Amino acid sequence: MKDLKFSVKDINDDHVKLGKKVQASFNQVPSTEIWSIDTVNSLLRHISFYRETNVFKTNDDISCLYEKLEELINHIEKQAELGLKFNYGELPGKNAALYRMYQNDLITGDNSVLAEIGSNKIAYINHNLINFMFTRNEEFTAHTFNTFQNAIQKSTQISLICEKARANFFAQLRKKIFAHKGSVNRY
Repeated sequence: MKDLKFSVKDINDDHVKLGKKVQASFNQVPSTEIWSIDTVNSLLRHISFYRETNVFKTNDDISCLYEKLEELINHIEKQAELGLKFNYGELPGKNAALYRMYQNDLITGDNSVLAEIGSNKIAYINHNLINFMFTRNEEFTAHTFNTFQNAIQKSTQISLICEKARANFFAQLRKKIFAHKGSVNRY
């Protein structure tokens, strides 16, 4: 794929269907997320890198990615407002899973995940940039759980409550996207 150019027009319909299926499954699981204002930085850096290395076929492809990122942020904001998870472009169903979102500007996230299945815990940790490792080790998962709980205690809940803080937080995310989006015309 080294010499291939990316275009949103080339996205395979089967991949879109699979993505929607993954989203629907994910939305059935209650979640608590801790975000900082820097959470979107990695995505923005990726788009910028690939723009600068001429991976995109057109500027429209770049603009489309920024627009889709904005749409994603809008959707996540709506989930935070309602405290429920639901599919993009839809409203939550009566069995929607709970969604809790916290803002903590001191944390630099690493996409670590702690899953609780009954009394069992599984920790998923980033490994080698795009891979994950997981463990059920009780000491490790207990430490991870305690670390997350400590972070939550030092964070502001922006799901369901704190409308002003939530609006400000998402406005700052959109401002970051807008700043990058404005550079597309200079490409």
